[in-house]
Amino acid sequence: NVYDREDMTFINLENDRLKEYTLRSVLNDDPVWFGCDVGKEDSYEHGIMSPGIYDYESLYGVDFHLTKEERILYWDSTPNHAMVFIGVDTLQGRPVKWLVENSWGTKRGDDGLWTMYDQWFDEYVYNVIIHRKYLPKEVLAILKTRPEVLPPWDPMYSIIR
Repeated sequence: NVYDREDMTFINLENDRLKEYTLRSVLNDDPVWFGCDVGKEDSYEHGIMSPGIYDYESLYGVDFHLTKEERILYWDSTPNHAMVFIGVDTLQGRPVKWLVENSWGTKRGDDGLWTMYDQWFDEYVYNVIIHRKYLPKEVLAILKTRPEVLPPWDPMYSIIR
């Protein structure tokens, strides 16, 4: 917990870059902490996180799809839980599924481990903590610039406090 610590510094990067640095870390056996919206499109019983895991559109005849940007704008999705990436399944060097360690005990998921499909990462992962050794110099240089302090009503504020 970081409650008694100084505020952390974050760098706003494209999702593809977050994924690239996460992949690099996990493939080098360095686990990666991440913040996500864990209440969306997952099965607690089976420990699977996958967009479309439940077919609500066919059941209700309504298209419920919102983009990630729209979900953030309307507060339909915010980072509300943290977990750790500990493994990854790749195909031709690209992630297909991620192995995730959750903190909810061994009765959920597969003995406490979850499978996250890569599309779920795109939709519901909001931030990752990456060791500096995996970041290029141009990204590290951003840390030397003046930070922009987020107001308490910003959706990303909840994960950094």
